[in-house]
Amino acid sequence: MLIDHTHYRSYLNTLLAEKCAKNPQFSLRAFAGQLNMSPSNLSRILNGKRNLTTKMAAHVSMLLGHSEVERAYFSDLILLEESKNDKVKQSIIERIEKRRSIDHPRTVDLDAFRIISDWYHFALLALTKTKGFKSNPQWIAKRLGISIHEVKLAIERLKNLTLLREEKNNYVAVNHANVTTTHDISSIAIKNYHKQMVGKALEAIEHEAVQDRDISSITVSFKPSQMAKTKKLIKEFRQKMNAELDVEGGDDLYQLNIQFFKLTTKENT
Repeated sequence: MLIDHTHYRSYLNTLLAEKCAKNPQFSLRAFAGQLNMSPSNLSRILNGKRNLTTKMAAHVSMLLGHSEVERAYFSDLILLEESKNDKVKQSIIERIEKRRSIDHPRTVDLDAFRIISDWYHFALLALTKTKGFKSNPQWIAKRLGISIHEVKLAIERLKNLTLLREEKNNYVAVNHANVTTTHDISSIAIKNYHKQMVGKALEAIEHEAVQDRDISSITVSFKPSQMAKTKKLIKEFRQKMNAELDVEGGDDLYQLNIQFFKLTTKENT
């Protein structure tokens, strides 16, 4: 998997090794053919005697069938090696680390998630990144529209789960963007969390100005056999949105909900 690597050469070498393991007839020459390169050029790249350029990276990514997110990650790996500017390098490293944190999420088990399933726990973690954040329960309560008692309980729960830590009297989220639950497992806690967020969306329809929200929908004729592919597309979209929009020093918290569900009922037989 591309995201497991922090250097494009290790990725390409691993990919070649995996292809050879699956098919003993596969070779460096065959891999070079897939990438529209000469075997000698590919050999020099794999051995560190020649570098991939960003222009070549886009072509290689396309031939390897990378998603849009993977193409951006692959390009960053090459830019990191090309760059001679320390500030630029640091910026690229931060993008790489952020992408890896998103694609290597920390899975919270269901027992732990039950404890923090109320919507404001994750909102509090995100709030720590906003401009002017104050580690004061009264300030947090006012910003989230909840009680001080709920804030204090949430802080203790998040600290106990090592999702929040205290540094010099300031609360700091610990990789909050890289937290997920188990997938495709039904749970009352997970259901309640999503119900709360859908409820928040309903409130936004009533109370927020149109220019401050985007609530839209589509209705499609769908083949259930395409569900796995659809979930993959939705996941890639969420990852891209998170990478683009989640920034330090934001002014407010915004919530993105995605619902995709069966709208029709079965015909009577």
